[in-house]
Amino acid sequence: MQGSCQFFQVIGSLQPYQDAQVLTGLIRRMEYQGLLHGPQRQAGDEMLDILTRQLRLVLGTPQPLRG
Repeated sequence: MQGSCQFFQVIGSLQPYQDAQVLTGLIRRMEYQGLLHGPQRQAGDEMLDILTRQLRLVLGTPQPLRG
C-alpha cells in the first residue's frame, strides 16, 4: 500500500491514501476473480478496461472518444 500511496502523491492526487486504497482493492478483486475463473482473454480485457478507467478518474484525464 505504501508504494501505491507514494505513486499517487507523486502524481499530485488530492487524496493519495484513499486513491491507493481504491486501487489496491481493485487489484485484489481482479486477482481473486482470476483465481476463480482462470485465464480468460475476455476477462483480461475487461479488467484492463476497468483498471484504465479507474486510473483516468484518479488522474482526471478525459476518456478517449470511441469511434
